[in-house]
Amino acid sequence: YQRRVRDKLKIKKNYTTMSWQDYIHSYLITYTDQITGRAALNISEGALIVSNSDGTIWASSNGLTLNNSTIEVENEEGAIDSIQFNEFEKIQEVYSNKGEDPKKLGIRIGGQKYYTITFDGDKGLIYLKKNNGGAAIAKSDQAFIIATYKSDLQATNFNNNQVPQNPTLINKGVEELQKFFLSNNL
Repeated sequence: YQRRVRDKLKIKKNYTTMSWQDYIHSYLITYTDQITGRAALNISEGALIVSNSDGTIWASSNGLTLNNSTIEVENEEGAIDSIQFNEFEKIQEVYSNKGEDPKKLGIRIGGQKYYTITFDGDKGLIYLKKNNGGAAIAKSDQAFIIATYKSDLQATNFNNNQVPQNPTLINKGVEELQKFFLSNNL
């Protein structure tokens, strides 16, 4: 009995918790396949974990952020209007509208405009595209998990080959981090 208690204490003593930044690094910058143990490196251009209730950034890589800025859009008469655009609120709006973007302004992440390719409301996933890149967004109980890629940046895939950053790698990282968050009520 004393040995079991001592072993349990040893496990607790060596237990470490990960910071939000560690989750970004472990899933969205470097992703290690839990079955094979192989790692893919530099899979995303940037990544964010933000509160899905108020947009507070919990962790970020490469200075990626969600902006509140003025953008120019063409109105019905063809003239250009300047409007306030909150990137976090737009993500919330698209989720609330089952993937639809009522104003057709696209989702912006870090000032870059993306278009929705796929919305999966049951899984809480949005896959996005832009010229030479894209992004994936997953919603958990408390957070949005966001990663972007640029196809002119290099990643190292699971076979240790240099490949362009691509949706396959970031989608896998975002989806797996979302599963972890959901299983832990995060």
